[in-house]
Amino acid sequence: MKILQIIHAFPPQSIGGSEIYTRNLALALAKKGAEVLVLTRVNNPAQKEYLTSSHSDDGFQVFAINNTFKYCTSFELTYKNQIINGIYAKLIDNWKPDLVHFEHLTCLSTTLVKETSRRKIPTVFTLHDYWLICQRGQLLKKDLSLCEGPNRENCYACLGEQLILGKSTKLLSTKIQKYNYFKKVLAKGAIRRLKTRAIKTFKAGIRWGPDSFQRNSYPH
Repeated sequence: MKILQIIHAFPPQSIGGSEIYTRNLALALAKKGAEVLVLTRVNNPAQKEYLTSSHSDDGFQVFAINNTFKYCTSFELTYKNQIINGIYAKLIDNWKPDLVHFEHLTCLSTTLVKETSRRKIPTVFTLHDYWLICQRGQLLKKDLSLCEGPNRENCYACLGEQLILGKSTKLLSTKIQKYNYFKKVLAKGAIRRLKTRAIKTFKAGIRWGPDSFQRNSYPH
């Protein structure tokens, strides 16, 4: 049986609860005779964006996609990425898994679920945290108090900066490029103030409701 596991990060690059769980499960399935492939994401700015790589682990294979959000120009692209979706589509068409087990989709793309469903591949989804309804994943506010759940006030408080990430970052980059060797010329405080001004510039034009709630209403 060919089993594809999908996780946002994987040891040894990342060691957390869901990562350890996924690896231990892959080891156990491989020992039972299953052919296991783990799809994961790596974050390596030194590599080409969306570069794929593969290697063998202890009895199973690991397939990784490099995603540093280098070309992220909108909040939507943080959870719905058609390039990653295309890579995934080719992978499952070539490898033809009998079962797909989703462990976590952050830093990948929620569209992978639909791509799997289109091919009528049996699917399992383990909910390790609240990420599908909470961008921060843990239903905790910035002050670490418990969040009552997704609503306008709570989501806006957490997602404000991410909703303007693409546009403010683009403006910031454009302004900084006017300076030669800006890393040497500008102090960190100056760069921080410049970013603050960029954020304020775009705040009024962002559609807070549609941008944030489209994520939570997206048919994962």
